[in-house]
Amino acid sequence: LFTLILTVFIIHSVQGILQDSFRIITGETLDYKASLLIMNNIQDLVSRSGGAIKSVEARRLSSFYVVNIDVYLDPETTLREAYKLRRKIVKRVAGLSDTFYHVDVRFYPQPAYEMESKGRALYYAGERARRRR
Repeated sequence: LFTLILTVFIIHSVQGILQDSFRIITGETLDYKASLLIMNNIQDLVSRSGGAIKSVEARRLSSFYVVNIDVYLDPETTLREAYKLRRKIVKRVAGLSDTFYHVDVRFYPQPAYEMESKGRALYYAGERARRRR
């Protein structure tokens, strides 16, 4: 009898884990309204620092949210400025709702491209341009 009860419990637990994994893979845990709310609230912080928002994902875990924010920054931004921006973003997102349990902010260098201008190759990253060495 004990073995039967234990087997049923294990099967039930595995089923729950597989169900949660399937929800994560199919994107059912993403909350688009919360993601949009966060993006609209941090847009000014990021743009003032010369960056751009790459993506915002708010995933529901039971009654809480785990938030992932990806931000493009100028490659010449100092670590101090990046950490200050991260701290401001986390503070602002945590102030929006008590249900935002974990906020993860990742920085990426801004996409760059080259352009010929009057015979010289210029390297663009954001609004700054400099001659390529």
